[in-house]
Amino acid sequence: IPLVIINNREELLEIDAVELNNAKPGRLMARHLLELGHRRIAYIGDCSYENRFVGYTEALTSHSLPLIYPLVFNVQQTREDSKKAMEALLQLEEATAVLCASDEVALGALEAVSHTRKKRGAVPMSVISIDDIPEAKKAGLTTVHIPRGDMTHLAVRLLADRMAEGHREQVSVELPCRLVERDSCYCVL
Repeated sequence: IPLVIINNREELLEIDAVELNNAKPGRLMARHLLELGHRRIAYIGDCSYENRFVGYTEALTSHSLPLIYPLVFNVQQTREDSKKAMEALLQLEEATAVLCASDEVALGALEAVSHTRKKRGAVPMSVISIDDIPEAKKAGLTTVHIPRGDMTHLAVRLLADRMAEGHREQVSVELPCRLVERDSCYCVL
């Protein structure tokens, strides 16, 4: 049966794949925050099976920064769970930025920041994430764009070519990602 896997290839399977190196967006986001002067960067999202978390830790390590475990929140990637995690993070008052594992997670985090601002005034917290869903633009969220449309298009083309016996060897296409800067990140003085 001809198959093409999108963004979830298992190395041991000989199946065509269109993918994104999921550690790359994590590194890209962390580097952006580091360039803005942030040194105490929190993480909200799945830590156990998430390559985005790996990218976050790699970026910290490459800048000789420690992974501060109280600033890492291993949560289900829902708005409600991320909102609770961000509320806890804001109470710690130790981080200046948070890297979220997805836009859904970041939108929950932004809700908590907005709620806290209404109670206490200014809350200096940069929020960055991955996916670039339509709501991210509306929320002014700085995010890493994942080219889902291109991934789907290439997967269909690969599948059609495989079905027509146009190629016999396993094909793996890795697409790039890019940072989309909006209003949710600020420079630390």
